[in-house]
Amino acid sequence: MGHDNTDPQTRRNRSEIANATDAKRQTLEDAAALVRENDQDHGHAVEAIEGSGRQQELQSDPSSALQEEAQDLRAVEQTTQEKSAVKNTEPGWRHIGRVPGAPDPAQAKSNPSSRRPLQLPTEVCKRIIDWQWDNTPMLRRCALVCKAWTPRCRYWMQRHVFLWDRSSVQGHVRRARAQSHLLRQARSVAMVGGANANVRGPIPHLGTFAMMGAGKLPLVWRLDILRAMWKPRDFHPLTFVHLSAFSSLTALWLLDVTFPKVRKFGRLVCALPSLVHLRCNNVLFTSMSPCASLAITRCPPSVRLTDLVIFSDDKTSSNVEANKVLIEHLCTAGVVADLQRFEFSAWESSNSNYLDVYQESIHELLKQCSWSLHSMKLLLGLNPSKDVQIDAISDTIGTSIICPPPAALETVALEATNFEEVGYSWMFRVLESNALKKLREVSIVMNEAEYSENAEENLQRTVSALRKDLCPHLDELFSNKEYEKLHHVDFMFLTHPDQVIPDATRWSTLLKAEMPKLDEQGVLRTHVDVFLELWNEDFV
Repeated sequence: MGHDNTDPQTRRNRSEIANATDAKRQTLEDAAALVRENDQDHGHAVEAIEGSGRQQELQSDPSSALQEEAQDLRAVEQTTQEKSAVKNTEPGWRHIGRVPGAPDPAQAKSNPSSRRPLQLPTEVCKRIIDWQWDNTPMLRRCALVCKAWTPRCRYWMQRHVFLWDRSSVQGHVRRARAQSHLLRQARSVAMVGGANANVRGPIPHLGTFAMMGAGKLPLVWRLDILRAMWKPRDFHPLTFVHLSAFSSLTALWLLDVTFPKVRKFGRLVCALPSLVHLRCNNVLFTSMSPCASLAITRCPPSVRLTDLVIFSDDKTSSNVEANKVLIEHLCTAGVVADLQRFEFSAWESSNSNYLDVYQESIHELLKQCSWSLHSMKLLLGLNPSKDVQIDAISDTIGTSIICPPPAALETVALEATNFEEVGYSWMFRVLESNALKKLREVSIVMNEAEYSENAEENLQRTVSALRKDLCPHLDELFSNKEYEKLHHVDFMFLTHPDQVIPDATRWSTLLKAEMPKLDEQGVLRTHVDVFLELWNEDFV
């Protein structure tokens, strides 16, 4: 037998080259199998691999051979990815996350640069879907885009149930019987009356839902009634009894709802034993006749509200009167004694005394919750006309809304819309009360303070009005030791996407120059915000 006289270094080089050759052969076999699995042309893949890494003569330096083998491996990976990218652009479910309008496969073959369609990261898509949590029609459309979006859309549609009529209620019940986990996934239920935003329609399916869902939705915490016309003939006499079985419901949101009488509104509120959050947006009553009590029976209701929001973007006298009656009856029922957060929105016409109507009802509410109310937010809007009575409006706000203020208040937010001509002296009248020594946070919001299309001019004129009516007075008042608990005075310039957006740094610079003491104490905060009309699922 012959003896191998080659030196050890040469033998090691041959061994490394042999191992690299074996690795290449295995890679070729794997690539060919992958191409066959994807219904691709095996011959084209082999030619691409062979052309980029064809066997060459071995060099004396073994490292060059290893570099060539590495290039072959990269060529295999690139070819496989290109083949898969072309295949995945075919329409249908096989490509996950394909953006509509991406290049079709025919164009991708002729133009290599367009083979890979533009894609958003899956996390970004899911985040966008999350902000559509309350838009069922949009979620249904998004669920049909691709498989990656379907679970997220189904999650929100099962978590927040929208019911349009009795058939939708019955359909949801049938699905829940077949898939019992749907009952545990639901967190909120919305009863929709009118098909359009400005139409209020009947909601007989609320009675159907109350009867069929009583005691079967253990985790539902919120009930929404939207664009509804409450008609007594649509409901069974035991509807309120069935609603009392929803012990997990803690929040009720009434948006654009018309009740025949205040008593029906009261029975709905008192039928939910665990209710603590109540939000009324544009609630109306066909009849304003008073009733002695809101309770279902002669016994006092068990409901004790902690959060109450009354909001109106309708400036008619009927809406104002409805809000007044609503507050009066909540006070009569005794459900606001433990109120902790109160938010009130009202519009004042410059040639009327709408806010005077609220004086007695607001005073009674603040009196009943004077030792429990910690947070109060006032959103006041003005409808300017040619005859603006500045002093009258300022006095009306000061006497009708906040006198006397609750002694336990810790947070006060004041938002003004269209007060450029009237000014902001009423804000100081609200905040200078001796009863507000426990204040921790104060928020001043300038909503849509728009004088022109020039952002700098809007800032200058807004700060000029604040300099005259508010800034120096607050700088002096809150610098006293009596307000040592105060750690946050925020001035927000609130605008909308279709309006000019001012510079936040400029806004901060102008206000700090007007309130140097608060700035030195470190309690002054300023920011510019853009209202996008986006809410998360916890918004009540």
